[in-house]
Amino acid sequence: MRAWTPRYHLPGLALVLACLALLAVAPPSARAAITAVGQTSSETGLGAASVTVNKPAGTQAGDLLLINVRGAGGTAIPTPAGWSVHYSLASFYGYSASFYKVAGAGEPASYTLGLGASRRAIAEASAWRGVDPVSPIDATSYTGNSSGTSATALSATTSWPCPTRC
Repeated sequence: MRAWTPRYHLPGLALVLACLALLAVAPPSARAAITAVGQTSSETGLGAASVTVNKPAGTQAGDLLLINVRGAGGTAIPTPAGWSVHYSLASFYGYSASFYKVAGAGEPASYTLGLGASRRAIAEASAWRGVDPVSPIDATSYTGNSSGTSATALSATTSWPCPTRC
């Protein structure tokens, strides 16, 4: 009985080896880095029923817009039309909320947010580039509590699901 010896089809083997060589020299796939585009802020002074904050300079279509609002009092801050809620909760200052959306081509120069009541409030708008437009918020960590001159620094572990995006 003769021993079996493998026989390779030379053109097929050459193709497989060529593909492996290309994979070895090709750069690994990487997602774009998330970068800050700009930030603006505004306040109501002694109180108002709404606060207007300018769109961050340099914002382009596809950037993530994030607005954080802190207002005195315990009533919720209403979600602006066209925005999604990042968080909305009672905080040490009164009430805090964060809203986000992906910027479109025709964004206005400023955004006016109703506060649900006349109150002192601060609004901060920021724009971020390179954020996943389908699922822009990966992880959130907050406590809302602090006292005196110190506050606990929180951490969050983010993830990037490779099976669909690597």
